Amino acid sequence: RQRHTVRGRARDNVAVAKVEVKSRLQKGWRKVQLKPSGSFRFKTKRLKSGKNLHRFRAIDTSGNRSKVLKARPTGS
Repeated sequence: RQRHTVRGRARDNVAVAKVEVKSRLQKGWRKVQLKPSGSFRFKTKRLKSGKNLHRFRAIDTSGNRSKVLKARPTGS
């Protein structure tokens, strides 16, 4: 099974309550562990050759959602 780790950082992490991720082979949004510094890490369990796309969004303490950011890992 192929796996990789996606790492990121919330730029404005003052009121960010959580970060969620959705991958191509995954149903629904999954909560990502968010450190107080605003950095986060997500490990994928399954990959599909050439079609790996991850979507991220942040949710603040008021429940507002950020714009969805898309990331395609290099080499996929």
